[in-house]
Formats: sequence, C-alpha cells, structure tokens
Amino acid sequence: MVKLALRAARPVINPWRKSFPDTTLYECQDGALHGMPGRAISISLADANREHKQAETILNRAYGKRGYGSGHQIARGRHSVTFTASADGAMIGTITLSVDSPRGLSIQSTFGAELDRLRAAGGKLCELTKFAFDPRPDSRPLLAALFHIIYLYGTERFDCSDLLIEVNPRHVKFYEVMLGFTKLGALRTNNAVGAPAQLLHLPVAEIGVNIGKLASGGHFSAHTLYRDFFDPCREAELRARIEDLVHGDGNGHRPVAPRQRRFGSIRLLIERALLEVRQEKRVAA
Repeated sequence: MVKLALRAARPVINPWRKSFPDTTLYECQDGALHGMPGRAISISLADANREHKQAETILNRAYGKRGYGSGHQIARGRHSVTFTASADGAMIGTITLSVDSPRGLSIQSTFGAELDRLRAAGGKLCELTKFAFDPRPDSRPLLAALFHIIYLYGTERFDCSDLLIEVNPRHVKFYEVMLGFTKLGALRTNNAVGAPAQLLHLPVAEIGVNIGKLASGGHFSAHTLYRDFFDPCREAELRARIEDLVHGDGNGHRPVAPRQRRFGSIRLLIERALLEVRQEKRVAA
C-alpha cells in the first residue's frame, strides 16, 4: 500500500509506437502524454524472473516504508499476472491481477465470508494486489493508463465479473473517488502485514460503462482517473495488442477465437447494458 499524491494532467500529444518487445503492452516515447515530458514510458507484463524480482524489490521497499514488512513475494502462475510501469527503462510501479481458483485469492483469509457470498451469487472473482507506485505528483495520467490496460487485459484473458482490492482504511477514499470502488464488509485486520484492512468491490461491467461514458463525452468528476483513460481509438489498438499476446504468438498471428471467448465477450456486453439500465432507473427515480 502506497500513498499516492496525484494531480490532473491532460494529454497534449499522442506519440504512439507500433513496435513492441514481446511482453510490452504500451509504449510512449514522450511521456508528456502521461505527465512525464521527455521520458520514455512503457507498461509491460513481468514475464521473466528478473522482472518479477525487480517488481518485488519495488514492492518491498514501499511496503517497508509503511511498516508492512519487506519480505513479500509476488504470486506467479496461470492465475496471476503482474504489470509493471517504467520510465526511461527504470521500473517505477507494479501491481498484480489474480483470478479466483481452487486455491482462492490472497484476501480469502481476511474476507472469506464476503468472497463466498459473491461466488454463491455466480460471480467470477479477481483481485488487485501487491500494488506499489511512484508517488510523484504528476503520476496520475500514467496511473490511469495502467488501470485501463489492466481492465483490457483482464477482460480479454480472465473474463471476471467482480474486481476486489484490500486496502488500508486511509486509502479507501482514493479508490472510491478515482475508480468507483465501494466498501464490502467491515474493517478487519490483515495478519500478514499487521495492519487494518478494508475490502473494496467494483463490478467489472461498471468499469466498461464508465469507459463508454468517456467515449461519448459524458461528464466525470475532476478527481476520477477515468478522465485520463485512453480514447476509443487508442483503446482499440491496445485491445488488439492484448488479444495478440493472450490468444496468439505476440507477433500478430492469432488462431480463430474459441467459442468460449466469444460468449465471454457477449456476456460482458450484456452486463454493461443491464448496468446502464439500472443506472438510468436510479436517475429517473
């Protein structure tokens, strides 16, 4: 858990590169687009052992400063993927997305009852964990890009319905205002770090609705990260890149999409439509 000091910064240029190393999801050669002018920005998957070690070093440095210990390890395997953000080749942030499995999620021991209720309702759960990010005041646009890419990758690979994150109570407001999370369950103690913890929940379909609202010119709070998400054209390019990594060989060669993936995409569209209807009913009431 890291304290983030953020300041709004709107994109002014659009320097896009179409050549990628194997696990790079996004590259921008002039970071002015993300509040870091003159710096080369990239967001990648931590695929190699060296990248995981670097991510763990950043994580444990940040956690250690907060008194959460400095011996944390980042999960690996087919149920987890770790994202990294870099500036001029130096890693400045990391976060891991994990999907529910027979082994459960890392938050199971603290918030097991809440997770079981979501599963019983038919939810497919995923969690954000092991988050550490450069707290410089101009990092908000890059943080928005990171969360947008996590959403695109997560819906393409895992097709989850419910996103969860466990945070220190002092960070609850950030996730509520910036991304639309809501509290789920009561305050607990995370025994692994010896600190209070609050579980937050966000329907994945709601993220899609907010991205669609951005594309249609909808109004957002000045504080939300959605204002700094990618535009529809850039999102389409990113999704194509992610589809290539998830379902192809990373070099533009993809097999025909399986029926399960097509049905997953249809389900996500239906969930978005239903959520929009519910929101319209609330406004009308």
